[in-house]
Amino acid sequence: MTASAVKHSSDNFSHHRRGAKRRNLRTDRDGDLVMDGPKRDRVGKTTGPGRGRGFGINTAALQREVLKHVASDSNQGGHIRTAMPRPASQGHLAELKVTGWTNSKASTQEDRGVSSLIGFLERHASKRGSLFSQKGRNPAHTTRIKKSRVEGDVLSIYVPTEEVSAYAKVDGFVFAGKNIKIEGASIRAKSPQNRQTSPEPTSDVKELFQDFLSSRYNPDTKVLDLSSLGTDAKLNSVGMFNTTSTQSKFFPALMKICDTQFKTAQEKKETIQSISLAGNEIANIAAVTTLAQTFPDLQNLDLSGNKFDNLNCLIGWKNKFRFLDHLVLTNNPLEQLQPGWETEILQWYPRLRLLNGIQVRTEEDVAQKNKPKKAPLPILGPNFQDEAQIAETFITTFFAGFDTDRSALVNMYYDTDSNFSLNVNTHAMRDPTQQGGYKTQGWDAYIRLSRNLKHLNNPGPRAARKFQGPDDIRKIWTQLPATRHPNLITDQQKWSIDCQHQPGVPDPSGQCSTGVGGFLITVHGEYEELDAANSGPAKYRSFDRTFILGPGGPSGVKVVSDLWTIRAYGGFAAWKPEGGEQDSLENLAAEISRITGMNMVYSRMCLEESGGDLQKALAAFETAKASLPQEAFT
Repeated sequence: MTASAVKHSSDNFSHHRRGAKRRNLRTDRDGDLVMDGPKRDRVGKTTGPGRGRGFGINTAALQREVLKHVASDSNQGGHIRTAMPRPASQGHLAELKVTGWTNSKASTQEDRGVSSLIGFLERHASKRGSLFSQKGRNPAHTTRIKKSRVEGDVLSIYVPTEEVSAYAKVDGFVFAGKNIKIEGASIRAKSPQNRQTSPEPTSDVKELFQDFLSSRYNPDTKVLDLSSLGTDAKLNSVGMFNTTSTQSKFFPALMKICDTQFKTAQEKKETIQSISLAGNEIANIAAVTTLAQTFPDLQNLDLSGNKFDNLNCLIGWKNKFRFLDHLVLTNNPLEQLQPGWETEILQWYPRLRLLNGIQVRTEEDVAQKNKPKKAPLPILGPNFQDEAQIAETFITTFFAGFDTDRSALVNMYYDTDSNFSLNVNTHAMRDPTQQGGYKTQGWDAYIRLSRNLKHLNNPGPRAARKFQGPDDIRKIWTQLPATRHPNLITDQQKWSIDCQHQPGVPDPSGQCSTGVGGFLITVHGEYEELDAANSGPAKYRSFDRTFILGPGGPSGVKVVSDLWTIRAYGGFAAWKPEGGEQDSLENLAAEISRITGMNMVYSRMCLEESGGDLQKALAAFETAKASLPQEAFT
């Protein structure tokens, strides 16, 4: 990306950050009606170029670059889908009393300004009906006052009970020069003192958070600006950051409130594509780690102006944000303290094209790197959620090492916190078609170490047969018979392997108390138990092995948990597709339909044109999906 491209990109992203510092009173459309609330600048308006302080980098220009790609790339293809409230029932109305309006500028009107006041209330209550109600030009839902009456200086209005909270937010607004007061039995009394000491998401705090998020969200650019939270006037007015306790609870509660605003993950993905956490003085992500769970499909993330001094501060987000396109980390100490950090970041995020406003991958590079390929392992694509081939490399290395050099394998993947246990399932179904060694069993080598909790009731042996740390695990492995597993490539039909992401894996750096992301791998297969005396096959076993992988260890990947279940040989017919070749093709077509959303007719066509190869069919779909007609999809 050229410097001119950065210079001439949109100013909206940096505009949102500056806008957070200029929140004043807002003037109503009528010109003379002023309400308390954050001031919104016009979209695209800027007050100057702005230059970030520290390291001599123009951070404002880099932040604007994020918006360029939000506005030009990800904003194509349709409108934002808004969670539409259901029409209010007119059968359940609540009475609210409005006072303080009688001597307003509108009192000279024939009806003392009642009609203007009712319109004022409806307009502003509609804007506050839901968090993202102002995504478009019009409110997502327009509320109406069902009936009203005037008794002296009191205007009584009747609104649906589910809309009371929206009208309660208008309390204290200035109507035609006068502050109005809205009261009613359905409105909970505000307690500023309680708010300061209790940041839990009670009803009042939820409303506070919803108003805060609404003021920080730009529907045109799909940016949620969470920069400089500590200086936010609204949050400080209720003492949100007065204590360490309230600070630690704030962001998780904010994410929980934010998550409840969306009906589907797709709606969330389309609505919020960029988030800024700039200028929050964050030293590690422990306090904000829930961002990855709430917005896993985020495309642009600004972390500039914080205190990250090495990538371990961000390890909890490694391999998260699978669609991240642009990451901004300017004005963080790691830029000077950890040379080469950019290379590691690229490994974390295989779709990343822009880093600090600089193009690090082309679109072609991203497409090629993430192109579906025929896996060398016997796996089903949708059930194997690998990233950067971490799980694939582990599986290939592990079983080869277990058969040849178990001590070296322990040193590579196991540390003091790693756990291993095995159990023998003597009642598993056997393969009735096999004879000889396949049927001859015997468990002497395993049974004294078996931790089968169904049969082992004594707490002492239960605890003793769970082995922890490389020394204990190595000692047990040397006591077990030698093995020879089938070749993972040439004997794929003898294996069934699944992998999926596993949250909450212990963080080896200790910085993230809620854990980091890892993998849960389950392997089903068989092996030959070698006769040490004759160096030939003694018995055939079937097995199930479950691994939990996490970051750490000499190789960067460690085994957190290893559970090995050994059973009598049962064959590998369970992994074969049922029926003949046609049934198999139908199953593949159904899988393509599930993954792509195409109907079965187009899924079969895609599979046939790809020679019956699932991976090729999925790659062909990715290439052609933009040109497919609407009728191709379910």
